[in-house]
Amino acid sequence: MNFFIKTYGCSHNQADSLVMSNLLKTQGYLEATNENEADIIIVNTCTVKTPTEQKIKRYIQDNKSKKIIIAGCMTATHKELFKNYSLIGCNNLLDIVKIVKGEMKESLKENNSKIQLLSLSKNEVIEIVPISKGCLGNCTYCATKFARGKLQSYEIKDILIQIKLALKNNKKEFWLTAEDTGCYGLDKGSNLIKLLNEIIKLPGVFKIRLGMINPKYAALYKKELAELLNNEHFFKFIHMPIQSGSDKVLKLMNRYYIKKDFSETINYLREQVKNVTIATDIIIGFPGETKEDFQETYNLIEQTKPEVVNISKYWNRPFTESSKMNEQISSEDKKARAIKLMDLHRKHISQLKRKLGKDYALVDEEGHARTSNYTRINSTKKLGEYYKINITKNNLEIFRTRK
Repeated sequence: MNFFIKTYGCSHNQADSLVMSNLLKTQGYLEATNENEADIIIVNTCTVKTPTEQKIKRYIQDNKSKKIIIAGCMTATHKELFKNYSLIGCNNLLDIVKIVKGEMKESLKENNSKIQLLSLSKNEVIEIVPISKGCLGNCTYCATKFARGKLQSYEIKDILIQIKLALKNNKKEFWLTAEDTGCYGLDKGSNLIKLLNEIIKLPGVFKIRLGMINPKYAALYKKELAELLNNEHFFKFIHMPIQSGSDKVLKLMNRYYIKKDFSETINYLREQVKNVTIATDIIIGFPGETKEDFQETYNLIEQTKPEVVNISKYWNRPFTESSKMNEQISSEDKKARAIKLMDLHRKHISQLKRKLGKDYALVDEEGHARTSNYTRINSTKKLGEYYKINITKNNLEIFRTRK
C-alpha cells in the first residue's frame, strides 16, 4: 500500500512527517511521490495562520476520494472538523502504523515518549534534528501550545547520536528545530549553549542552522551565541521573532521581554559577528494595537534593519486568550499596516551592500546554495558541494535572503 504525506508548517512539522514516513517504511509501506499515486494521504497540519488552515481544508476537499488521515496541530484545535477522519496528534507519532492499519481511529492523548529516530533526512545534504518539543511560553495568540504541550527536551546524547549517524551518511547541513530552541534543556538542568558546544566538538565538515530562538533567551545568551555564530560549523544566522515593537503590545501578547532586549541583542551580534543575518517575525494588527503601537514597530524595524522580516496579519486562533480580547483591528487597517512595513523592508533590502566579498557556499538543494550567513543564492554546482564564491555589486541581485 502506498502512502503520501502532505506537510504544512514549520521544520518541526517536517521532522514529524519524516518520523511517520520512517515508521511506515519499516512496516513495508511504500511512499508515493504524489497524492495521485497514493492509497492513503496523511495530512500533517499547521494551526498558526488562518490562510494555512484554509489551504489545508481545500486540499482535503480536493482529495476526498482518497483515504485521509489527519495529523499535526489541527487535531488539537479543530478536532470537530475531522470527525470523519482518523486522527493522530503531534505527541503520538509512534501510533501511525496502527492508525494506517485501521487498528485505531485516533491517537490524541498526551504521550510522553520522546521519539529520536536515527534518520530525519530532508534530502541528501540536510538532516532535520528536533532538540525538544513544546515550550515554556504562554503567548496569548498561540494555539500551537495546545498541540505540542509543555517543554520536553531530548537528551544531548540522543541528539549527538542522530547527528553522528547523519555525518556518516554524508549529511552536511543540520537544522536544529524546536518551538523555541532558546529554552532547550531548562526542564533538565541544562541549556542550549551546553548542547551547541557539544555539537561543535564533532569531527567533520558541516554547517548548523539554529532554529527560532525567543528574544528573551537570545538576550540571555547573546555573548555565547556570538562566539558560536563565529564558529566554522555555524551559519551566521539567527531567527528572533520580535512580533511587535510596542512594549504595550508585547505585554498583551505575554511575550516576557521588551523591545530593548531585541534591539540590544541585534546591535551586539552585529558588532561581534561579521555579516550576520538577522531574521525576525512581526504580527500586524494584534488586538489593541493602535496606530502609535504600529509606528513603534515600524521604527524598530527601521532602526535594526533585519535582513529577513516575516510579516503576518493577526488571526484569531481557537482557544487563545487574544481571540477573546476587545479592540480587534479591522482587516483594512491590518492590510494597510502590513503593506507599509513590507515597503520599508524592501527598501532596506534594496540598499543592502555590506555583504560583498569572498565567501563560501554549500549547495543544499538542487539549483541553490547557502552562503556562510545562510543567504540563498542560485548555483549550478553539484548537490553537497562546498565552494568559494565572490559577491560583487554586479551579482548582488541574487544575494537575497529568503525564507
